[in-house]
Amino acid sequence: MRFVIPVALLLLLVGTAGCDLLTPPDKGFFYLKNDGDKTLDILVSDNDKCVIGLHSSVATHTWRNYDLDDKVNGAWLCIEKQPFKVVDGKSYRVEGGQVMETEPPQY
Repeated sequence: MRFVIPVALLLLLVGTAGCDLLTPPDKGFFYLKNDGDKTLDILVSDNDKCVIGLHSSVATHTWRNYDLDDKVNGAWLCIEKQPFKVVDGKSYRVEGGQVMETEPPQY
């Protein structure tokens, strides 16, 4: 009996791991493509100060998707300390240090 409950709980957690019901409704995402010739270093932050946030990089001619902690307010994409506002569900491409809204990736 000692092992039945933990095993049942583990199976329940594994079985629902991909369930959309576990995704918080206030979380969002955005897509980003690097159209430049070099790997792009970015920071995804919750403010336009570009100090604290998620540090990441995007290889040349590559799409990446990023989670937003706040679906309503979006986030700030910082490239070389320059902030660009990004919002939930949108797609962006970076070329020559400029961020432009674009069509989402076609997989």
